[in-house]
Amino acid sequence: MIVRKPAHWWTCLLCLLAVPQLANGEAADAPRFESDIRPIFREFCYDCHGATTEIEANLDLRLVRFLKKGGDSGPAINLENAAESLLLERVKSGEMPPGEAHVPADKIAILEQWIQDGALTHRPEPEEIGPG
Repeated sequence: MIVRKPAHWWTCLLCLLAVPQLANGEAADAPRFESDIRPIFREFCYDCHGATTEIEANLDLRLVRFLKKGGDSGPAINLENAAESLLLERVKSGEMPPGEAHVPADKIAILEQWIQDGALTHRPEPEEIGPG
């Protein structure tokens, strides 16, 4: 005997596969490190904190766990209170990045939202990462 499943069954399955983060209580449109944060860091931060073999202030911004660990000044992000994150303090004050190019307010808002949401990633981070 062949049992046929209704066509809407496939629609439900596709919906569940499309937004698995909703099952974990995470917003589907929440900023993610790989797609939203890394491009900001690439534009403004990696020249000193990740793209070279010499990392300024021992702060490597290439992985979230490195941000949590921090550098010489301590953890770069504070998941308990985003406003107290050194990363946000430094970019909001204009201290970082050094020079004339500063992170625009709309990108700072993305960084802040990302930290408030728990510094989410799309996938687990690699165990090891090479220099630069």
